[in-house]
Amino acid sequence: LKRHLDATLSDVSPQMLAVSRQLNPDLEHVQGDMRTLRLGRTFDVVLIHDAIMYCTTADDLRAALGTAASHCRAGGLV
Repeated sequence: LKRHLDATLSDVSPQMLAVSRQLNPDLEHVQGDMRTLRLGRTFDVVLIHDAIMYCTTADDLRAALGTAASHCRAGGLV
């Protein structure tokens, strides 16, 4: 995807971010929890990859999807 889009990557784990920075040095990385992260900006598309499987309760899933939606521009996609 990074060949076609500008991307901001996030993860709660500093160790996973370090791995991602090595693989994607040209992209922005932000540490944060997908349930509560607030970047103060919006995007055309917000993608929650397979990390969504870590949401093991309905409340966690709602929070992660709410975070994604809060980062979407009007007419954007989650």
